[in-house]
Amino acid sequence: KLGDGSIRLTHDKGSSVHEGIFTTFRVLLFSYITDFYGDIYYTEALKGREGILYPKYDHQSDIYTGLLAELDQANNLIVSGTEPLSSTYDLMFGGDKVKWQKFTNSLKLRLLMRASAKMPDAGAKMAAIISNPAATPIFTEADENAAIPFIGTTEENSWQGGTLNWAEDEEFDKRRPCKT
Repeated sequence: KLGDGSIRLTHDKGSSVHEGIFTTFRVLLFSYITDFYGDIYYTEALKGREGILYPKYDHQSDIYTGLLAELDQANNLIVSGTEPLSSTYDLMFGGDKVKWQKFTNSLKLRLLMRASAKMPDAGAKMAAIISNPAATPIFTEADENAAIPFIGTTEENSWQGGTLNWAEDEEFDKRRPCKT
């Protein structure tokens, strides 16, 4: 899926770990879209620069198969990559490759659970991941969650749209949920 800008750049620069991380995020986003809408464009998605302005829709079962294959590739890239991750740049895991691998494999488990009704071999694939933690480490503790914490005690560690970053109290009226 090298048509995606960030993934192509990391591939061209030989940054396997970053390519694996960006691929994992790509899978996460496409999994949300297919979970919400079912059949979506996937194999021809994000290829406007290649002249594909009207991508074809793919069946959800085919999308899940593709996403799972992408996660396998992402895991291999993260494991085989030798370049370091910056602990200050990596806001989720502080440059820890193993935690990125756990995120990738845990996402794969989640996708297998969601697709289990449509994939006859999903149970066996889940069992293979769970039974071999050395080869496919996964999240096992709640504090390993893939999240960027916003503590919310100062402007510097608060969510950008939060009340601590508002110039005035009337900003609340500008930042509220709406129908759209």
